[in-house]
Amino acid sequence: MPRKTRRRKTFPREVETALLEFSMYNPQYGGGSSAKTGIIVVDNKRFRYWDRSGGTVLGGNNVTQPCFILLFSRGDEAALQSVGEGNTCSMDYGATSRQLVRAAVALAIHRGAKQLTLTDNSTKKLPNKKWFRLSDMNMMTNGQTWYETIIPGLIPDSDYTEEVTEYRRIVTSATWSSISTCLGDPIDLTDPMFDGTTPGSAMTVFKGMKDAKTDFFADYRVGLLRCYGLSSLFGSSWVADLIATSPHYSDINVIDS
Repeated sequence: MPRKTRRRKTFPREVETALLEFSMYNPQYGGGSSAKTGIIVVDNKRFRYWDRSGGTVLGGNNVTQPCFILLFSRGDEAALQSVGEGNTCSMDYGATSRQLVRAAVALAIHRGAKQLTLTDNSTKKLPNKKWFRLSDMNMMTNGQTWYETIIPGLIPDSDYTEEVTEYRRIVTSATWSSISTCLGDPIDLTDPMFDGTTPGSAMTVFKGMKDAKTDFFADYRVGLLRCYGLSSLFGSSWVADLIATSPHYSDINVIDS
C-alpha cells in the first residue's frame, strides 16, 4: 500500500517567521540533549519558552534570564513564579508585563494544567526609581488586583479570602474627603461638581491619578495604606480554575517546536 502523506500543519505568517527565527536559539543543556522549546504569540508579541526537566518551564526571550517560571508540581497543577518586565522579555521590543502573564497562563493551559497558583508580588518600578505595589494601586483604583484584571476567575487562596474581601469593601466605599484629610490634603480638587463626601469618591480620584501616570502612588504608598487602615496585599496567594479561564485565552497561539 502506498504510504499516506501527512499533511503539514500550517500557522499564520508571523508564527511561521517566529519558529524560523527560534530555531537559531534552541538552547542545549547538560549531556548534549535539547530542552523542549516553543513560541507563544500574544497580541503579535512573541515569547520563547524552554521546558526543562523536573516540571520547570522557563519563558521570555533569554534562557539565562527568564521572565517567568512555571512549576508543574503535578500533571494538572501549575505555579506561576517570577514575572518580569515585559518590554525586554519578548522577541519583539515593547511587550508588556500583562502580555507576559497572559503568555504564561496560556502555556499552563496548553500543557494541560487545570489549576494555577501564584503569589502576588507585583511591583511597578518607575524610571525615577520610585516604586509601588500594583496589587494595592489597582485595588484602590478599580477594586481588583493587577492579576485579577489579567486572569478572569482568579480568587484569593482560602487563607486570604476574608482579608481580600474586607480590603475590597473598604477601598470601594471610602470617601475622598476622609482619605485626603488623613494624607494632609495632597492635591487641590477644584471641580465644583465633585462631592468628596460620597462613598466611593476616593476611588474616583485615584482612577484619575492612575490615568495621569503621576508618582502619587509611589509617594504615598505607605500613607495610603495607613489612611485606609489596611495592610498591603503584597505576598498574598491566589488560585485560578484554568478550565473556566481557558476560553479567555483562545486567541493566544502556543506552538511547540
